[in-house]
Amino acid sequence: MATRTKDRQDDALEEEEAVEENKRSRRSRRSRRAAEDDSKAASSRSEKKDRDKKDSRRSSRRASQPQRKSSKSNNPVIRYFQDTRDELRKVTWPSQEQTTRLTIIVIGAIIAFGIFLGVLDLLFREITALLLGA
Repeated sequence: MATRTKDRQDDALEEEEAVEENKRSRRSRRSRRAAEDDSKAASSRSEKKDRDKKDSRRSSRRASQPQRKSSKSNNPVIRYFQDTRDELRKVTWPSQEQTTRLTIIVIGAIIAFGIFLGVLDLLFREITALLLGA
């Protein structure tokens, strides 16, 4: 009887130690995550500062250059293509990785929808055949 009580006490102590170790582990993971988040935020701020510096240098170069005269044509067809070109320069194009990922998603959706429509077609064909007795 005394042995069982001792075993239970040992089990309880081991369980408490495991719980405490788990808590310490969680705390250390949280502190590591917080440190990582802080370092990411700091690097993000420094990258933004670098971009701002580059942008200010670019704008100061532009300011020092003489302004070009607008070369917009009076011809509506030529003006259409000039405006199109200007708008396409403003576009933020996706990276190759984004393009590949999104293309795969679209192809997968097309295949899934095709299978769905094929199954519906098969079902309706069989139902029609049963109703018409063909």
